[in-house]
Amino acid sequence: MEEAAGAPLSVAAKQPLTAQRCAYLFRRRPAFDAAFGMASATKEGEDACGDTHSLIKIDERTFLCALSDGMGSGGEARRVSDSALTLIESFCRAGMPADAALSAVNGLLAAGREETFACVDAATVHLDTGEAEIVKIGSPFSFLVTKEQIEVLESESLPLGILDSVHPTVLRRTLADGDALVFVSDGVSEAFGSGADAAEALGGLSAANPQQLAEALLARA
Repeated sequence: MEEAAGAPLSVAAKQPLTAQRCAYLFRRRPAFDAAFGMASATKEGEDACGDTHSLIKIDERTFLCALSDGMGSGGEARRVSDSALTLIESFCRAGMPADAALSAVNGLLAAGREETFACVDAATVHLDTGEAEIVKIGSPFSFLVTKEQIEVLESESLPLGILDSVHPTVLRRTLADGDALVFVSDGVSEAFGSGADAAEALGGLSAANPQQLAEALLARA
């Protein structure tokens, strides 16, 4: 099929027609692919880490990566962070922009009987163009690592669930081949003390293998 079309293709769908026949839908393969890495540590004396992450494809050409930090620690914090990410995933899969999804999740958390707060970093990235929408709400600094520089991404917004309305920081960047987005929770950010210190540590690490990068950054923290 690629030879006939003169373009790189991937199978987007397969539909059975009979017991012996199927129909295949081919689409042009996206210009980019993505690799991921994740590392976490449980606070001493707790039975669970309060942070959760999400790595999903919203559709065949767009993916969502997100980190949620439930306020507090242990199993309760993990329940809050996991609930926030599950809702964000559902809203994004329904076609809602990430910032609008966070506003909807904020309303649900704020309306609850219990005080449940969560800090979230979320990014949707289009694999054809590299265009990324990065949304930060109540979270510490994060980073965009390119071949030329390490950009510190910051936000002054409050966590989800505190106020009835939410004002997330929305950043738009175009990623190139080899660029990396790095999200951290407050355990890592407090260990380094400042975004500049953490960026300096990142400068000595390779972004070519995201899993090794995540593990090395956690070890340094």
